[in-house]
Amino acid sequence: MIMIEKKYLVKACYYPSVFISSWFSDKLVRNWVLFDNRLWNMVGSLAMVEALYRSGRVKFSEGLMESLISNFVEKRKFIPNYKERYLLAKREKPSFSVSFPETLRLFLDILYPLGLKPFLAFGTLLGYERNQGFIPWDLDIDLGIFDDNIDFQVLIASLESSPFKILKCSPTRVPFKIKCALKGGPMIELVIFKKEGDHLLTYSALFGETIERKRYAFRLKKATMEGIPVYVPENTTRFLEENYGDWQNPRSIHHFLFDSQLTDFSKPLIRVYAKKYFYELLLNGDQQKCRYYLNLFQEKFSGEQFWKNIGNKLIQHLT
Repeated sequence: MIMIEKKYLVKACYYPSVFISSWFSDKLVRNWVLFDNRLWNMVGSLAMVEALYRSGRVKFSEGLMESLISNFVEKRKFIPNYKERYLLAKREKPSFSVSFPETLRLFLDILYPLGLKPFLAFGTLLGYERNQGFIPWDLDIDLGIFDDNIDFQVLIASLESSPFKILKCSPTRVPFKIKCALKGGPMIELVIFKKEGDHLLTYSALFGETIERKRYAFRLKKATMEGIPVYVPENTTRFLEENYGDWQNPRSIHHFLFDSQLTDFSKPLIRVYAKKYFYELLLNGDQQKCRYYLNLFQEKFSGEQFWKNIGNKLIQHLT
């Protein structure tokens, strides 16, 4: 059986979907999206929903997403812990020949001489504060840096002449990040925090739309991470609460948008993406996450009858 990575299947379906979503009638698009095939629904239909949203047909996109979920639940396809073999390559956690501490040390040895103060952020900061080291199951190193007085040309040139390979580079445009990796080591994501008054801004992108994350500003303090001199936010607790809520108790379920205090659930993009994400959970048969996010979405979208109806129909299948 040929295994194809999901991202390539999504791209193959997305670009023709852009044309179809713009020119075909609602009836034809609906038949296209609601074609009943599990693999097609997981890739093709979701690509179409995204294309509809990005072409401005937001209400229609959201309505089709609700139809996909409702059809799935009505036909009782949901099977707890369902697993099916797809033509999708599943990524396994890589094994690194260069350790997390050594990768971090080498990266900081490049940035510190430039007068920069990168600081631990997100999952790496969570490991520092809760685990007193890197989280054992983490896949990358998260660092932040303030955007003031940075010569990005010098920074990029220094990285290009180092053992690190730059994978993605957008320090002066959305999403304001630099991703790089050391051969045999974990990836490093350097996020640029942009100052605005009493806040710091970071950015993500979904469906081609920018999501602004407005954080409380903070100062830095010196610390050590597994013997390595580092900087961390002065108030690590507030930073972690903004991103993870109850961060002190390790849990297997977390989404960077839905479990963050920084997310505005009134935005149309978040409403549509929540339904897309929930549908993917249904297709994957992940009953634990389905139950968790069903309860969360019923709370966050309390004014939507859709989530109440789905909950009443689905709850009997979630053991």
